[in-house]
Amino acid sequence: MPQVSVVVPVYNPGSHIDECIRSLLGQSLPAGDLELIFVDDGSTDGTGARLDALAAAHPHVRVEHIENSGWPGRPRNVGIGLARGEFVYFVDNDD
Repeated sequence: MPQVSVVVPVYNPGSHIDECIRSLLGQSLPAGDLELIFVDDGSTDGTGARLDALAAAHPHVRVEHIENSGWPGRPRNVGIGLARGEFVYFVDNDD
């Protein structure tokens, strides 16, 4: 079980999400203690496929695709429902 779950609501960030991904993958917690949950809120710019490839390459990364809700609250709530960590942290895709 991970200690920390990081939930990232995502909608059409394109390549702007790359720095966020690098930062999250570079955390000092061991991968077994950290899970990264990206909730794709119906992106239409290819982000969903990019995140699926990321999850395929990193076992501690999970992706959930939902229909566009138009606001970050729903993806955050979906992420909370998926989180397995003792602690949940939110990171926006432009952080």
